[in-house]
Amino acid sequence: MGFGNVGYHFADFVSKAGFKVVAVSDSKGGIIKRDSKKTFIPLDIPLIYECKMEKGSLNGCYCAGGVCDTRGGQLITNEELLMLPVDILIPAALEDVINEFVFKTPLEILAAFLVKHQLKEIAEDLFDSYDYFLSVLNNESKRKHLEGLSPKDINEDKTYQNLRKRGHIYQNSLTKMFFEGETSLRDFTIKYGVF
Repeated sequence: MGFGNVGYHFADFVSKAGFKVVAVSDSKGGIIKRDSKKTFIPLDIPLIYECKMEKGSLNGCYCAGGVCDTRGGQLITNEELLMLPVDILIPAALEDVINEFVFKTPLEILAAFLVKHQLKEIAEDLFDSYDYFLSVLNNESKRKHLEGLSPKDINEDKTYQNLRKRGHIYQNSLTKMFFEGETSLRDFTIKYGVF
């Protein structure tokens, strides 16, 4: 993250040392390259830097539709870059840019991801269920009521049954999001496990 003096020179140095640099970004976004199997392809750092100097930012250095700049790859957001399944992430951006992402809660990052990938139904089910669960936890009388239930009363209790139903909706949403979609989050989950 960051492709100025520090980011470029570090990326150039490690790529020449044999490491595979698979993504770079500046304040406007990032670039990755993947083959047809979605496997990362190492970037040509000097050519991308040349393109950035020519165009002013990385967002002009990628393929879009039938028009390709051969120095580029696929444009991604900085949020997507932070979710890439890489072994090492180098934070080489200015302090305020990095802080912008560090101070986002995991739920804010997840919500932005779901919106970007047009997973509105999953987002609604996930967050509605989560909000319902929190509303029950924050309601002292409901919480005490649930704590006082005997095992035989559970099957007849509406509050418990609603929580259980919401739990199933929540679990199904997570399953769809992590394992059924064709997204980078799915690929990340399959490669590294659920986080």
